[in-house]
Amino acid sequence: MVLPIWIKNWKFGFQSVGEMLLWIASTIILLLLYGFLWIKKRRGGISTLYGLGIIPVVLFLMNGILLRHYALIAASLLFGVCHLMIVRENQN
Repeated sequence: MVLPIWIKNWKFGFQSVGEMLLWIASTIILLLLYGFLWIKKRRGGISTLYGLGIIPVVLFLMNGILLRHYALIAASLLFGVCHLMIVRENQN
């Protein structure tokens, strides 16, 4: 891991087993949904493209929140803004 500069606690991890199970279940569901949207992409509309743009952002954001990794949260928000701008630009 790259040195987590400007982060107080260098230990990242789940606070409880429940958080880990939530992470596993939501990751599986989101990845299955992403795969379904990817298959549907050929005949799908703009909502399919926005779904493909939002799901990775939600995955990264969820990882940052559950792991309490503030740099990952900030990076996922920046990634989300840029990713949605690209989807919006490509729809024209």
